Amino acid sequence: MSEPDPAEVVVCASYTFACRHPKVLGRIGGWAPPVQLSFVQLGTFAAAICGLVWSWDWWAPWLPPLARLLVVAGVPSVLCWAVRRSRVEGRSLVRAGLGFVALACQPRTGTLAGRPAPSGCCVDWSRHRAWIHPEADRAGEGVVGS
Repeated sequence: MSEPDPAEVVVCASYTFACRHPKVLGRIGGWAPPVQLSFVQLGTFAAAICGLVWSWDWWAPWLPPLARLLVVAGVPSVLCWAVRRSRVEGRSLVRAGLGFVALACQPRTGTLAGRPAPSGCCVDWSRHRAWIHPEADRAGEGVVGS
């Protein structure tokens, strides 16, 4: 095979990397966290810590001190890992949640030209009978032989 003509070569760049990977926390005042953390992970970590502190009186008296330390360190860490790794229909949990909220907020009658469709614009064909000509072909192109 011969080399392609330089005028025929198209140089392309892939920008899907930025769409597939979340924004992560970088340096803060010259300090960088030991692992890359997204903002959703930080929120999950903070919520888990707050939940554990709030429910401390319910679960902590039943555990020895070393197990308490493992729970306080392990539960938020596992939740952060799960938030980063889990997928719903190929999306991250946050994007899937936003998609479900958007679906729930859509009008039941659908949209027409970007606005909610009026409820009487569609015909309910379940209450009507449709008659098909006996000589109609299966492709729906009309009557056979005409």
